[in-house]
Amino acid sequence: MNEKEVTVPNLLEESGVEKMILIIRYKHELLDRDLAVLYGVNQAVKRSMEMLSAVLRTQTAPIIAVIKTSK
Repeated sequence: MNEKEVTVPNLLEESGVEKMILIIRYKHELLDRDLAVLYGVNQAVKRSMEMLSAVLRTQTAPIIAVIKTSK
C-alpha cells in the first residue's frame, strides 16, 4: 500500500498534538479549541464523551480528554 497510514503516533508527530496536551490533576487533557483545530472545524464545540461516537471514544480515550468549557 502506497498511502501512509495514519496512526496515533504519526498523528502526534505530524500535528504537534503533544504540545496541545495539558496535564491537569495528573491527567492528560486537551482543550476544546485545540480539539476543534485537530478535527478541522471552525469553532470549538461543546462535547461530552457520551456524545462522541464509540469509534472516536476508543481511538482517543487513552490520550485525549475534553475539558468542558463554561457556559
